[in-house]
Amino acid sequence: MELFGSFARITYDPDGIALVLLDYNDDLWEPLAINGDQMVQVQGFVRAAGIKAFARGNEKTSLNFIKCNVETSVVEGFATLLSDIVALPKSTADILISLEDGRNWRIPDAAIQSWPASQEARLTRQTVEIIGGKIASDAGVYIPGQTWGEINYEWENLG
Repeated sequence: MELFGSFARITYDPDGIALVLLDYNDDLWEPLAINGDQMVQVQGFVRAAGIKAFARGNEKTSLNFIKCNVETSVVEGFATLLSDIVALPKSTADILISLEDGRNWRIPDAAIQSWPASQEARLTRQTVEIIGGKIASDAGVYIPGQTWGEINYEWENLG
């Protein structure tokens, strides 16, 4: 089993709550994955040699990562999975992808589409699948907020 260190910071709502979903050097089961597509209309013509493709926009970007946490016990691993699922934001906001050298990209109007989770003994496997609009470069400077998974949801601390 080989884990990868994250080379990027993923921040949900960088202009608001600035929740860090993934930070630099967090353990990952596999490298970050990013995919994009757009609507394309394909049109055929009578007696034409080929078709014509028309780009119609509606670009979509998806970003996926599988985070690993090493816990003290199987029970603590399961409790971490449940707490982290509750802490994931379920609304729409921008996602900021930041590299340590200061380069940033923004996925607007993004939402966390799914969050399957499992564990292997004390190791948790938290998959986060984010989908949003057209990705673009971002020249801003941002201060991260709280880190997902480090927010204390213990009953005595909620008062």
